[in-house]
Amino acid sequence: TVPSNIVFNTIKKAIDFHFEYGEDLVSTYKNIVSFAKDNSYSYSQISEISKKDFYNLLVGKLKEQVICWNFAQQVQYDNFEKFNEMRNGKSLYFLLRAYYGATQFVTGAIMARRQSEMISLKANQSIDYINKIMFFKRSKSTKNIFGVRDTIGLPIDEMALSMIKNIEKIQNTLLENNFITENKNIFIPLLYNNPLGF
Repeated sequence: TVPSNIVFNTIKKAIDFHFEYGEDLVSTYKNIVSFAKDNSYSYSQISEISKKDFYNLLVGKLKEQVICWNFAQQVQYDNFEKFNEMRNGKSLYFLLRAYYGATQFVTGAIMARRQSEMISLKANQSIDYINKIMFFKRSKSTKNIFGVRDTIGLPIDEMALSMIKNIEKIQNTLLENNFITENKNIFIPLLYNNPLGF
């Protein structure tokens, strides 16, 4: 069992990350998807967006620190420099990955759910935002002869709810622009080399 002070400290950092970057990350991502659609870009062409256009797609605080989607675009970097740039929030991809991780950690810790239960959550299907209920498949409980996992609903905290809502906005942007055709797991992250899919 992880000591409680570590859990609470990590929750605080994850929530701080949400307040600092959450809205800007979602808005920037929407801008990138719209730009890709308007210019008939495939996922492999995202790295061809000029630095000026990429900068113009960034929102808020991200304009001050992000320089690229991922470091495949920055071939002149060696591995040590890439690591430093990643830690300093220079890559939009790694900031998004950190946000996915922060959201999953806060939700899992507050709801006291197992990893296997968290990965059963589907975007736009697992949360009742009106009644603030999260539905998931319980890991350690099955029914019927074939061992079907029980689906249960539990109240969800407002903070976790707002973070999940942002993550779902990313998937909804791809759905609305026909880059994906169905809902995926809430916590499946975007691909390193494909900002337009999972």
